Amino acid sequence: MSLKARVASIMAQPIVPGPATIMVLGIAGGAAGLAVTLVADGRNPFKGTPEFSLWVALVALQIALWAVLSLPIYRSLGQLFQRPRRFYATGHLVAAAILFALLVIAPFLLPFGQFPNCFKHGAETLCFSHQHGRVLIIVALGDLLVAGPMMLGMSRIQSDAQAFRILTGTPAALPGDAVDDYLLLRAFNRRLLSVGGAAIGAATLSAGALRTAIAAQTTSPPRAELVLILGAYYSVLLATAYIPAHAALLGAGKGLVEAMVPAPPPLDDPKGWSDKRTALSELMKLESTSKEAVQLGLGLLAPLLGSIIALVGFPTKS
Repeated sequence: MSLKARVASIMAQPIVPGPATIMVLGIAGGAAGLAVTLVADGRNPFKGTPEFSLWVALVALQIALWAVLSLPIYRSLGQLFQRPRRFYATGHLVAAAILFALLVIAPFLLPFGQFPNCFKHGAETLCFSHQHGRVLIIVALGDLLVAGPMMLGMSRIQSDAQAFRILTGTPAALPGDAVDDYLLLRAFNRRLLSVGGAAIGAATLSAGALRTAIAAQTTSPPRAELVLILGAYYSVLLATAYIPAHAALLGAGKGLVEAMVPAPPPLDDPKGWSDKRTALSELMKLESTSKEAVQLGLGLLAPLLGSIIALVGFPTKS
């Protein structure tokens, strides 16, 4: 099989599971979302309002989405770790663990996660039963289904990309499938960003709906800007995980081009040398197109965009 055919095969790997699998995972995730929001909720004064029903529906859809997206993420993770390890970097795993910890505790560090269970409504006090416990369960599901494997996968990609960069210093040590492997790592990194961005964006959307449900019944809801802070925080964490892996891949790609078509160009065929370098650089997509740049930006900003959409789409009476 030619190099281009192998690359096309890599890029054509399915991301979305089949319809039957989507249905099963979606129903299971939606049922889990309904259980988290409605179980032990008999005395909740927010229950029954349209805003509360919207929040319940969004949480159910959010966890259903997480369940569906978890399959391509875990598949990608399995494929990544089945590949031969060319380099071991404990620091990358430590960094991934720190980012994961920050993601786990984010709702409880930020003011949005610290607002009390009870709120004032004139002279009356309304309590959102077990709110902190529900948030904890939702966060745990998101971390298990999407965020954890995403962080681990990006850490492994960064480690392997840096291994390629080191190996390019000794071209004879490069494996014969170096370009294929590089493109596989690049495809996985983009896949993890797309799936992770969509999943975390859904979480910030439902966070905004929760604020709207509280604001509809009380005179002291969480401030609107706290939803934006949550979205911005998640976008920064996502960028902190993705950008180092992306930068390592760019460095590895340029190193591979240098190793496989080394400078200076031969005196007898400088045009052929230049054409080979250009073709290899284009094949490895070292220069992003405007479409790819937009997709990258949307992936990184998805959590913040989810917050903005929630505030604009779910206005409050206050």
